[in-house]
Amino acid sequence: MKKIRTINLILALVAISFLNAQESVFAKGNLAPNVHHKGDVWLSHVTQADGTFSYHIAQAVSARGHFLIGMYTPMGNNY
Repeated sequence: MKKIRTINLILALVAISFLNAQESVFAKGNLAPNVHHKGDVWLSHVTQADGTFSYHIAQAVSARGHFLIGMYTPMGNNY
């Protein structure tokens, strides 16, 4: 019984790791300049504003290890 539980746990962990690693539906786009982040980020415009919708939709795809540079306050809180 313990062996079956262990095998189920391993299978569940493998399945979760595959679900979290999803590829982008759209192309990566252009490499963004590193102004407010560390690492590589690609930006692409999915749709442009038109007569029906007055807003743009963009997508950002980040590489592994990417993180935003937070805002530091005098109190030491990072955002």
